[in-house]
Amino acid sequence: MQAYQTVRSDGNFSWPSRARIAVVLTSEYEPEYEIKPLTGGQPNYRQMAEMRYEATRGIWRILKILGRHGVPSTFFVNGATAQKYPDSVRAIAAQGHEVAAHSWNAADHFTMPAEKEDELIGRVIESLEKAAGTRPSGWLTPRAQISEHTIELIMKHGFTWHSDCFDDDLPYLLKANGRALVEVPALRSRTTMP
Repeated sequence: MQAYQTVRSDGNFSWPSRARIAVVLTSEYEPEYEIKPLTGGQPNYRQMAEMRYEATRGIWRILKILGRHGVPSTFFVNGATAQKYPDSVRAIAAQGHEVAAHSWNAADHFTMPAEKEDELIGRVIESLEKAAGTRPSGWLTPRAQISEHTIELIMKHGFTWHSDCFDDDLPYLLKANGRALVEVPALRSRTTMP
C-alpha cells in the first residue's frame, strides 16, 4: 500500500454561514448486486424481491420525499444498477442529487489484483456517466473494504473524494504523487460541532 500524506483539521474551524452542524445525507442505491445462494444452493428469493422493490418502487418514493422537502442527497450507485436501471439513475441526477460511484455489483475489491480493480473502476465510471449524464466524483467501496490499491486507483481515475474510512469526525485530505483526495469519513449518525 502506498504511503499518503494525511492532512487533518485541528478542529479549529467554523461551518459556512455560522451553521452549528453539517448534515450529509447519503444512500446506497444498489438493487443490482451479487446475491449469494442460501445453504444448499437455493436462490435467496426474499433478497431478490427486496432488490426489485428498491428499483421499482423504493427509489421513486425516496426521490419524491426528497423533492417535496427540497433536500439534496448523494446516492452511491453501483455500475450494474446504472446499466440495468438507467432511468432511475437519470432521475436521481435530474433532480439535482449527486450520483457517486459504488463499484460494480458489490464486488470485493480487497480480493482483486490491481489490474482487475483498475478495469472495474473504469467500467463503473462509464456506466454511471452514461446513465446520469455526468461523471461521478465520489467513491464508496462496497462494505468500505478497500484493497491496497483502491485509493491510488480512484485518484488515478480522477475521483476527488471518497467515503471508505471511519477514522475521523471531519473530512481530511490524502495526498500522494501530486494528487489529493478528500476523505469524507462515514460518520453514521455522529455529529461534529465546532
